[in-house]
Amino acid sequence: MELEIAMTNFPRKSYPRIMHKEALEACLQAVKGGQYAQRMHFQLGRVYLSKGLYELAVPLIKKEAENGYPSAQYTLAYMMDWNKGFTDVAEDEVTYWYRKAAENGHPEAMYTLGYRYIWGEGTTKSDGRADYWIEKAIAIVEHN
Repeated sequence: MELEIAMTNFPRKSYPRIMHKEALEACLQAVKGGQYAQRMHFQLGRVYLSKGLYELAVPLIKKEAENGYPSAQYTLAYMMDWNKGFTDVAEDEVTYWYRKAAENGHPEAMYTLGYRYIWGEGTTKSDGRADYWIEKAIAIVEHN
């Protein structure tokens, strides 16, 4: 029961609405200038994602996920999970990317991974692993 309460009360970030034109221009300038390359490639991918331009978003986000950027790993898993630029992705691949992001400290990925352990989505059911990841996510969010 405690786990269910924790899951329903998990504080989620609310992201500000993306100002597409300004964000696109800023990201393109930063990418051209080589500033914060990994983060800016990811942010550029997010701008494309928010506009539904999956053919532009997927390569940027996937590249930075493969390069170990936790937010890109989480976003890639989310895109696969919710068919945003992907179709027919195996559940274990989705779980793989949530796990990578969780292992790299992404609290929303930790929470989602815990949920996947509860239901056995792309992994073996495990209440112990579910508790571990959800509790870790909550501890990080409460600490911040």
